[in-house]
Amino acid sequence: MAAVHPPLPPMVLLEYSDVYDRTPILSRELRAKVIIHEQRKTETCIASAAAYYRIHPLILKGIFKQEGGDVGVISRNKNGTNDYGKGQINSVWFNEFALQGIRVSWQQLTFNNCFNIYTAAYIYTIHFRETGNVSKAIANYHSKTPVKGAAYLDKVFKHIKTMVQEDAS
Repeated sequence: MAAVHPPLPPMVLLEYSDVYDRTPILSRELRAKVIIHEQRKTETCIASAAAYYRIHPLILKGIFKQEGGDVGVISRNKNGTNDYGKGQINSVWFNEFALQGIRVSWQQLTFNNCFNIYTAAYIYTIHFRETGNVSKAIANYHSKTPVKGAAYLDKVFKHIKTMVQEDAS
């Protein structure tokens, strides 16, 4: 039996525009405008995705800080997969999305910052539902290999601790 995962909210799916499918043929200037527009929405999208999936926003912010991605960023991995956008969503997720009936393109993940943020929250939520544990869900966001996940978790927690200390001062 296939696992039932939380849906991506309709408002995010409706926000998609075919401009993202045509991104490779856009001029540099138009692509830059798309990126700037998407970056401005980051904080609102993080708050909205956190509320929708009932995740503390600092968890998402810590993950994003560790991932080091942003609008327009595509990272090539040693294993031949790609990571896209702010949450560095790995291309292996395309199959999972397809099984859930969710159409996701690399352009959406790369250039639609809010879509990427919601997708990262969706992936974290899948891991949380599988494990029932915040720490394991954060670790599994990066890797289900215990050693790699634990190292990732430590780094995310350091980012969260730094953000909390900065807010306190």
